[in-house]
Amino acid sequence: MKKSLLALSAAALVGGFATSAHAIVIKDHTAAAATADKLATVEQGGVGHILFTPYYSTVNGNTTLISLVNTDLVNGKAVKVRFRGAANSDDVLDFTVLMSPGDVWTASIEPSASGVAKIISPDSTCVLPRQIGTEGVDFRTFRLDQKLSAEAQAYHTREGYVEFLNMADIVPGTTVFKAVKHVNNKAPCTPEVMDMLMSLDEVSHADAADAKYGLSYPTGQLFGNWSIFNNQSITSYGGGHASVRAVTNAGANAAARLFFAPQMGGDASADAAANTADPLLVGGFAGATQPWGGATVAFDTAFAKTVNPLWLDLPDLSTPYTKEDTSPQVRANKLSEAIAATAAMNEFVATDDAASVPFSTDWVFSQPTRRYQVAMAYSASTSTEKNMPVNAVASANIATQHYFAGTGGNLSVRSRLAANGVALGDILCAAATLAGTNREELTVRTEGDFSPVPTVGASRICGEVATLTFNRADSKVLHANLTNERVNIKDGSGAYVEAGWATLGLKGAGAGLGLPVVGYAATAFTNGNTGGNYGDAITHRFQR
Repeated sequence: MKKSLLALSAAALVGGFATSAHAIVIKDHTAAAATADKLATVEQGGVGHILFTPYYSTVNGNTTLISLVNTDLVNGKAVKVRFRGAANSDDVLDFTVLMSPGDVWTASIEPSASGVAKIISPDSTCVLPRQIGTEGVDFRTFRLDQKLSAEAQAYHTREGYVEFLNMADIVPGTTVFKAVKHVNNKAPCTPEVMDMLMSLDEVSHADAADAKYGLSYPTGQLFGNWSIFNNQSITSYGGGHASVRAVTNAGANAAARLFFAPQMGGDASADAAANTADPLLVGGFAGATQPWGGATVAFDTAFAKTVNPLWLDLPDLSTPYTKEDTSPQVRANKLSEAIAATAAMNEFVATDDAASVPFSTDWVFSQPTRRYQVAMAYSASTSTEKNMPVNAVASANIATQHYFAGTGGNLSVRSRLAANGVALGDILCAAATLAGTNREELTVRTEGDFSPVPTVGASRICGEVATLTFNRADSKVLHANLTNERVNIKDGSGAYVEAGWATLGLKGAGAGLGLPVVGYAATAFTNGNTGGNYGDAITHRFQR
């Protein structure tokens, strides 16, 4: 990580924010100068306009490192960075990073003294609303279920995923560009310019943005990496952010639509319906139809918004971004289609602890667009484990627009307890099937003419980020607990299958595109003779 840190006058900046009645919002929905027709299919570890870190964790000694790289050597980038909880994709922290050409921004997510996760970044790259620094910023619990205890809410900040959205390019030669361009290995982050981006009483369109603010249509060209390491077990797991590019119909990288909003509060209700499909921010629209997977589907339920949208909530991954986006719901659906998979495949190794080299495996499944289709709408009521048909009227605490085609016709809701008995609230689960092989011969879950046959405990993946632990009572690799499920694979004699490969089916009983999923398998093993601890992370192979 870069060790330099520019200390801005936080008091001056906060003073500027507090006196603002409105905000600078630069947006273009006519796409007059944007050239992107659509989004390309997701790439694991690629370069793009939108990036996903599939999983972050600060559980049981975990620390997560993330980086963001601007490969554009001409333009700067304004990037919305948003951390969402693993259970319901609730926003637990978000901010804006202003990168110079060729810049790298780095940060670590660590446990805080209060029990929530926190972010630390001794990086001089400019951040709004203020530099993060070495003291760090605690994750927020305001958007979580307020019926939960403070301890339970803290749990919900410790596991989740990260999304990065290129909101705008920063044009060379402009005031904003000069404020973010590194000089002698340090970005100036000129306070007056940072304050301007937070506090102007104005709403503009993109045609005025270049001249006045130095912001133009986003061209992407971003990549980054993540690493989860644990000092207690001396292991680490890492990989590249998944990425999605905005492209022309011919597949060339293109400029997407511009939407820049400030990192500040203030009621954004008037703009929210046109700029987000988040059902908790805008409510649901019974009977409205949207395209999904070549078909037209109807939203399931009418319900009122449960969270008042603020300017800092915009933009998100459902904000119109390409020419094909006629509404936020279309954008959310198209992005889901770009990520959708009908199956995920990978290897597993899970041996007994008494083995000379004991192995453990966790699988991670991150669904970064599920929030725009179905989410828990926290209310005064509680629920117990039950099935919810997708096309039925949702219960009082489930906000549904429509769920992904082909999940088997129902979701389930389960009440979750952590290992120490802390009630963590209700979590949505999606249907899944698991089958695979050992290392010698095919095994099939439903057919007895192949041997051995697994006894599989997984029939669902739970939460926005689901983790599956093989043949263990708990997660010994990533130490996951918020959305962890256990699966046992046994042969015909009842003995555990220690190693092999498996396929997680994501279509349920139906036909369709499956679920919008990215993820990987993490394996830990220990050499008892040398005392060495090792970790490995292998990206899933997907049928998309």
